[in-house]
Amino acid sequence: MSGRTLAARLVLVVVAALFVRTWVAQSFSVPSGSMEPSLLAGDFVLVDRFVFGPTLAGAEHALLPGRTVRRGDVVVARLPADPRRHLVKRVVGLPEETLALRGATVYIDGAPLDEPYLSRPPHRGDGFGPVTIPARHYFVLGDNRDLSQDSRLWGPLPHESFTGRVVATYWSSAPPEVVALPAGGPAESLRRRARAAARFLRETRWNRVLRPVR
Repeated sequence: MSGRTLAARLVLVVVAALFVRTWVAQSFSVPSGSMEPSLLAGDFVLVDRFVFGPTLAGAEHALLPGRTVRRGDVVVARLPADPRRHLVKRVVGLPEETLALRGATVYIDGAPLDEPYLSRPPHRGDGFGPVTIPARHYFVLGDNRDLSQDSRLWGPLPHESFTGRVVATYWSSAPPEVVALPAGGPAESLRRRARAAARFLRETRWNRVLRPVR
């Protein structure tokens, strides 16, 4: 294989990887427990970036199957006030619905919402609303309502803020402890690598690896 051919193939691989990362899928880590028990701090999730994107024609829609945002979707979104900050929340309210919280229950247009993904009701019984969700906006909440900053604080999120839908956890580990490591020579470096490998095996939550998110 000539150098020019190898360089062309490397460029093709890089372009394909950037396309997938930008338009199809991307990974994110979950920094907090606001989505427990569905997602834990230390989960690494795979996000479908294309599912909510627009399609230009019917043929494109058939080849790249997107869909509208649905109630119950776990999404990654950018906070409009700080677009550098990504959030992982669940869509609870849809455009033009009226939403209210009474105790631990969410009401949509006056009817209680069934939320089977909650393992237990929130301890806090704060009331909220009613609010009418604007067109192309969505009301998002964390599954762990007691520890979640969500649309109760910032209001409904616009469709344009959504990065994609969380489809699975591909790896999970307990958040690491921060410790000071002493300097050392090659032997000490090798021991540190061995300890890190052992810690990786010990602290990986194997039951959450390649686990669909619902």
